[in-house]
Amino acid sequence: LYCQLNPLSFSMFKTELVNELEKVQGLKRELVSAQKSRKAASVALRLALQKAAQLRLTEKEKNKSPSYAMRISLQINKVVWSMLVDGKSFAEAEINDMIYDFDRDYKDVGVAQFTTKYFVVRNCLPNAKSDMLLSAWNPPSEWGK
Repeated sequence: LYCQLNPLSFSMFKTELVNELEKVQGLKRELVSAQKSRKAASVALRLALQKAAQLRLTEKEKNKSPSYAMRISLQINKVVWSMLVDGKSFAEAEINDMIYDFDRDYKDVGVAQFTTKYFVVRNCLPNAKSDMLLSAWNPPSEWGK
C-alpha cells in the first residue's frame, strides 16, 4: 500500500502537530503553576492555623487568673488536752509555742513547716512512776471496779 502525500497536506499535518504539542506544553505549564499555587496555599494555611492556635493559647493564658504568692503563719502559745475519768484528769498533753508556717510562691509551689518548742505528756495517775508509760486504751484494773 502506497500513499502519496502532497507537500500542502504534509505542511498542514505538521502545523496541526505543532499546535497540539504547543497546547500540551501549555497545559503542562498550567499544571506546574497550579501545583505550585496549591503548595503555597497549603503552607499559608498551615502558618495561619499555627498563628491562630498561638493566639488562642496566649488569650487563654491572659484570661487565666494569675497566681499570687501567699504566706500563712499561725502561732499558738499553749495548748493543753486533758483526759478525764469521773471528772478527774488521768493524763495531759501539752504543746508549747506551736508555730505553723505555709509559704506559696507565684508558681504555686508551697512549703509547710510545723514547729514546737516542747511537747509534754503527763501521767496524772496516783503513784505514777517516771518510767511508767501511759496507755489510755489499757487502763489500770482498779478503774473497772
